[in-house]
Amino acid sequence: MRPRVAIAAAVSLCAGSMAHAADWEVLPFGSIGGYYESILGLSPVKAEELSVSGATASAGVALRATTPVSSLVLRPYARSTYFPGDTDSDYNNAFADLDYKRTGQRSRIAIFGQFARETVTSRVLPSTTPLGDLGNPLDSDINAAGTRSRRDNY
Repeated sequence: MRPRVAIAAAVSLCAGSMAHAADWEVLPFGSIGGYYESILGLSPVKAEELSVSGATASAGVALRATTPVSSLVLRPYARSTYFPGDTDSDYNNAFADLDYKRTGQRSRIAIFGQFARETVTSRVLPSTTPLGDLGNPLDSDINAAGTRSRRDNY
C-alpha cells in the first residue's frame, strides 16, 4: 500500500503547480499483434511440446502537461497475452512512467519514476538427486517445472 501512496504524492507534487496554467494533452495508444515462442523455458524437452503461440495487446494513455518552464508526462499502460493452447502462460502486466522536468533561472529539477507489476514465469529443472532407495529408483519426471509469481518494481 505504501508504494501507491508514494506514487500519488509524487504525481500530486509535480502536477499541483501545473494544473491551472499548463497545456494538457491526452494521447491514447495501443497495439495488437501475434506472439510465438519455441524455446519456452529452455527445457530439454522437444521444442514442439513447449512452443506457444497467441495474441498480444497493449494499451495506455499518455497525459502530458507543458508550461514554459516545466513539463510532466504520466504514462500508464497495460500489456496482455493470450495463448489458446497454454493458458498457464497468459499474463496481464501493468506499467506506469512518470517524467517531470522544471527549469528555473538558476536550477533544474528532473524526476523520473517507473512502476511495473509483472507476471514472471521461471522454469526450473528437477534435482539430479536420485529418488527412491538404492536398487529401487522411482521414475522421475525430466520435464521442467514452471513457477509463476508476481513482481512489483517501483
